[in-house]
Amino acid sequence: MPTYRLIQFIESSKIKTMSLKKLKLPKIKIGIDICQINRVSLAYKNLGKKFLERIFTNKEIKYITSNKKSLVYKLAGRFAAKEATSKVLGTGLRGVYFKEIEIIREKSGAPKIVLHKRARQKAKEKNLSDFEVSISHEKDFAIAMVIAINTKSSV
Repeated sequence: MPTYRLIQFIESSKIKTMSLKKLKLPKIKIGIDICQINRVSLAYKNLGKKFLERIFTNKEIKYITSNKKSLVYKLAGRFAAKEATSKVLGTGLRGVYFKEIEIIREKSGAPKIVLHKRARQKAKEKNLSDFEVSISHEKDFAIAMVIAINTKSSV
């Protein structure tokens, strides 16, 4: 059951009177990253396509470069999302390549995390699933927050 539905269920039912410890709620892992847009912009200006190809998948590059006006915001936001995801995995970016964490767009426009190779293996080892990401940017900064559910552990 997705976390938000579980919370709705708890709020709308008689479970309110029960101890939360009896519910065995899943443990949630959280990762947050903030990124200076001008630093990412400078890296892109200096390295160009090489920077894109080192950090992003072809699908990500296609989306990021689809609108030149918002390019640096998309770069910084997705970069922050990859960093936040690596924090949830507990690796930082040691042992997981940037491209193994892919931030795609759902039909609704919402960002979605797709893990590949070692990143997917790390998530499996740590029993992490149901990754969710939120990305925002304003003037000088982009920020991303990622959560995942630990399917084997409870609070």
